Amino acid sequence: MQPLHATISPHNMKRSIFISVLICMYINIFAGGLVTNTNQSAMFTRFQCRDATIDIDAAYYNPAGLVHFSDGFFLSVNNMAIGETWLIESDYENYTDKSKEFNGKVLTPLYPSLYTVYKRGKFAFSGSANIVSGSGEISYNNGLSPLERQVADLVPYYQSNLDTLINGSITGYEVNAEFSLKSFFPSIQFNMAYQINDYWSAAAGLRLVRAKHTYQGSINNITIKGTNLEGSFEKDPVEFIRSVADDAPVNVSGDLYEIADNLEQRITREVDAVQLGYGLTPVLSVNYAPTLYTNWAIKYEFRTNLKLTTDIPNHLKNIVTVDNDTILIDGSQIVADIPAMLSIGLTRRPSNKFMYYAGVHYYFDKPVDFDGSTTLSIDMIEKNSYEIAFGAEYRLSSAIRISAGWLMSRPGVNKQYQKETRYSLPSNSFGTGLGIRFSDLIDLNLGLSYTMYKKDEVQYVRTSEMIVGSTEVTEYYDKRTMIFSVGVDFLFGEN
Repeated sequence: MQPLHATISPHNMKRSIFISVLICMYINIFAGGLVTNTNQSAMFTRFQCRDATIDIDAAYYNPAGLVHFSDGFFLSVNNMAIGETWLIESDYENYTDKSKEFNGKVLTPLYPSLYTVYKRGKFAFSGSANIVSGSGEISYNNGLSPLERQVADLVPYYQSNLDTLINGSITGYEVNAEFSLKSFFPSIQFNMAYQINDYWSAAAGLRLVRAKHTYQGSINNITIKGTNLEGSFEKDPVEFIRSVADDAPVNVSGDLYEIADNLEQRITREVDAVQLGYGLTPVLSVNYAPTLYTNWAIKYEFRTNLKLTTDIPNHLKNIVTVDNDTILIDGSQIVADIPAMLSIGLTRRPSNKFMYYAGVHYYFDKPVDFDGSTTLSIDMIEKNSYEIAFGAEYRLSSAIRISAGWLMSRPGVNKQYQKETRYSLPSNSFGTGLGIRFSDLIDLNLGLSYTMYKKDEVQYVRTSEMIVGSTEVTEYYDKRTMIFSVGVDFLFGEN
């Protein structure tokens, strides 16, 4: 073994543990732009496809189609309850059990959307208020693998440098770590549609997006486990180093005391920050209705340029700065653009009782910088992502309709994109539901959907200042999502 004073530096020790923790948390949690929410109404939940609709939620999906409404005012109020689980299995040889699961939970009971339409003559004016990205607050009550690995690396570090001094060995650790991220991109949108002739109509709109990430985390109660001549022990890592320093040679004890003092200042790390920004999305749409029973629609959403400004509470402004290396800079900006999107849809009613929908969504991901940095440029996109959707409805009676639908999503990310707090997976969503007409003025929609994802495996080599050489990390990412939606439509039109 090398002399202790040659391998343990107070300067390196105080830098190594928590700088990496905060870098992982900061870099990996801000991104939310890749997944654009298209589930924006109870009708979508039960159909999974709304691209060529001429119902009230066309204020979002197909504004140009609203010219086919009768004259008057229309209102749709919707809410979704979202339950989601992020499943992360991490294999790392320095974990106490070599493999550990880190599961994030999302439970969002309120995820509202509102649509309004006013139709008069050849013009239709519409508005919407909904959440275009983000699914609520995700909580990791047992921490995250980037946090855990930093603490796990203490064990081999202590083993290689302290075992001889304690006449024993370090055998493991315990740690309490928590992390949560709340992500909401609420928006308001206004459109104007014009009926060119009996078949063609066009619309233009503008959406204002308010993007906000709120994230909090802590790592504390670290305990080092080991054995010595007196038996087994569990000690606070700071007190453990001080106890070793008490009996260490003079040429080593000074460094150990300084390391203990520095570690004590950083043994509990709190992260509390908000990132906020605004962006505008121009929207164009065209609707083509060759017959009363067939409707085609195309919509293009331009790229939304978003820069989020970081705000850190006053009591944490100094805590997040370590050795003049600031990880979260109060007032700094990150990039969180939403890609442009093209959707094409068809609605067809072959009979009075049966109707079906089909749609394709294409996302222009490649031009977007998903690393979030204003200076770096990391290639995270292999190809643009797309979705294919089908839905159908059958009318049981004049008042009751049943429906089902399917949506396939294929993201185009590469392994550089996949991280513990941000990953995108191929998925299949299945929806079903009911439409109930209570009167000429009120229509109720109930929807339930479930999304299954394809598990992804990511392998990479990890290096750390605290251990010699490198270690392979293998992680498996999966997810499950269930949504229940309810929507009420108020039909105040003339017909």
